[in-house]
Amino acid sequence: MGKAEKAREPEQRKPRETYPSEEGFVEVEGGKVWYKIVGTESKGTPLLTLHGGPGGSSGTLVALEALSDDRPIIFYDQLGAGNSDRPEDDSLWTLNRYIDEVEAVRAALNIENFHLFGHSWGGLLAAEYSFREPHRVQSLFLSAPLLSVQRWLADTNELKQLLPESVREAIERNERAGTTNSEEYKEASEEFDRKHYCLVYPYPEVVLNAKKVQNNKIYEIMWGPSEFSCTGNLAGYDITGKLGDVEVPVFLSCGRHDEVLVRTLEYYRNLFKNAKMHVFEESAHIPYVEEPDLYVEVVRNFLNEADQSGHD
Repeated sequence: MGKAEKAREPEQRKPRETYPSEEGFVEVEGGKVWYKIVGTESKGTPLLTLHGGPGGSSGTLVALEALSDDRPIIFYDQLGAGNSDRPEDDSLWTLNRYIDEVEAVRAALNIENFHLFGHSWGGLLAAEYSFREPHRVQSLFLSAPLLSVQRWLADTNELKQLLPESVREAIERNERAGTTNSEEYKEASEEFDRKHYCLVYPYPEVVLNAKKVQNNKIYEIMWGPSEFSCTGNLAGYDITGKLGDVEVPVFLSCGRHDEVLVRTLEYYRNLFKNAKMHVFEESAHIPYVEEPDLYVEVVRNFLNEADQSGHD
């Protein structure tokens, strides 16, 4: 961080109420995935959440549990990371299998209709699932979504150019040499993350815990060595041409300092028929950790509006 920047302190949050919950495992292709439903006795339309990655986990989404006074909130760790099984079969790490996994979780939990939340890579997963099963998805909340690989890379590489010269050169030198596992590269990437992934520093416990249970191998197979370079099986992926076909209400969000630029989010919003957006001014990529109370309020308001529009 530059000298003018101050480390952000985590919000002093009120003790979270506890709501009835259940957790367990669901069989999917390749193994079992862990799930947790918070608010099992709530009567509203459920919210199914899809975390970021690939190779991430649901632990950082804990703030969304506060929505469970209105509706059941469903979390699960995608296969390969978090509390889910970690099979060694690299052929499992494809977008289509992950879309199948969403449907397997839905079917196993017997959820007929639901709102769908997707963060980052989970945003792509949510959008693709909504095309496959449009009759089930009541609305889409897309948090800093990956909808175009080309645009993602354009944004992150633009932000990379704003890093200190020594940091930028370390990133580029190691990428050219193929030494992205080096300590120098990891330290340089951390500089980027502190500016554009999470502004709260030192990182909150939920972020540190998520880093411990992520699966970097899946990330590399599907994405690549870093946020600046996509060499995996998602290379060239772009769903923007289909966004105009989405019929349900859509909400887009990002942080002011996100690796997804605000203008990119605005571009996506204009491609949908019925989309709103919000920029979290004190956040980077994970405002549900950086500004959790405001984030929950924004999500709650959207879901309640979407519920009403579904009953009109």
